[in-house]
Amino acid sequence: GACATHPRLDDRRVDAKLVACQCQSGTCGVGGVIVHAIGEAIVTLEPPAWRFSSGNPAAQSLFGARDDAELSCLSPSSCSPEFQPDGRASAEKAQEMIESALREGSSRFEWTHRRLDGSQFLAEVLLTRAGQGAGPKLYATVRDISERRRVESDLRLFRDLMDRSSDAIEILDAATLRFMEVNQKTCHDLGYSRAELQAMTVLEIDPAVSTRDLQNLEERFKDT
Repeated sequence: GACATHPRLDDRRVDAKLVACQCQSGTCGVGGVIVHAIGEAIVTLEPPAWRFSSGNPAAQSLFGARDDAELSCLSPSSCSPEFQPDGRASAEKAQEMIESALREGSSRFEWTHRRLDGSQFLAEVLLTRAGQGAGPKLYATVRDISERRRVESDLRLFRDLMDRSSDAIEILDAATLRFMEVNQKTCHDLGYSRAELQAMTVLEIDPAVSTRDLQNLEERFKDT
């Protein structure tokens, strides 16, 4: 069938929507070859209770389940804190997301999940409807984005500290001399926006910079 001959069987970035398309006929459930080969956590949800009916090894690992049987005891609300960060009850909001995916065909959103050991993580969830008529099911890809959000928060803090400085601060790529980051004082002094400067190099700002100056800069970068 379509699942057995998929040309990207080892592609760990396959989206749940693709999996759902491959499985429309019902011949390739979440326990099928493709889903098990995918590195991302994927689970199926089936009516009427919309509990997890099965999941791949990545999903078992993500939620801290010993096996598929333990994972199948969970539902979107039972593996979540009582309330989401926006203050809404997880059970109520989960049902809303399910209804949206059934109605629209898919639904993507951020969600705070809770593992079986009680620890929480921020996830990006893609729900995709599969199957037709009276027997639809949902496939969910669950990506842990906690680390990504932490890095984004650190970058925002770093930029905020740079912008508070009364001195012009620039961070350059040592190989290309392209501006990687600048603060507001630099933008004010040079008359460019942050986005404009990040698309430019030092030479575009000051063509008079000599080869010797560039060599000295490169040596200073290497020393640090």
